[in-house]
Amino acid sequence: MYIGEVSKTTGASIKAIRFYEEIGLLNDVQRSGKYRVYDQHHVVLIELILKAKSLGFRLSEMKGFSDQQDNHSPWERILHLITQRAEQVDVELVELKKQQEALSNYKNSIENCLAENPNCTVNHIDLDSPP
Repeated sequence: MYIGEVSKTTGASIKAIRFYEEIGLLNDVQRSGKYRVYDQHHVVLIELILKAKSLGFRLSEMKGFSDQQDNHSPWERILHLITQRAEQVDVELVELKKQQEALSNYKNSIENCLAENPNCTVNHIDLDSPP
């Protein structure tokens, strides 16, 4: 199938499909004259790329999805990447929770200062401790 049909099938733009090929995410794309000819394998890879992007993976992390290397199937590598990404998300969630708490404390400090004194200034707000 040609690139327009692949684009409609996968939802990926023609520009994105060409870029995926350019950076090596889509290999072995055949040509018929000046036209690229894609097969079902490419459709699956493009759908996998789109799903991985929606889950926060960078394109650089997806290289080799379709290659068999080091006696590991692509699915084993993908599973490993998913596990690593899930661990990163857990760390980010902890950091975001801390940031959320700090923002809440800062907001409460400002609200308390304003409730006590409508002309509250930065000097009246304790930025380092919870109210």
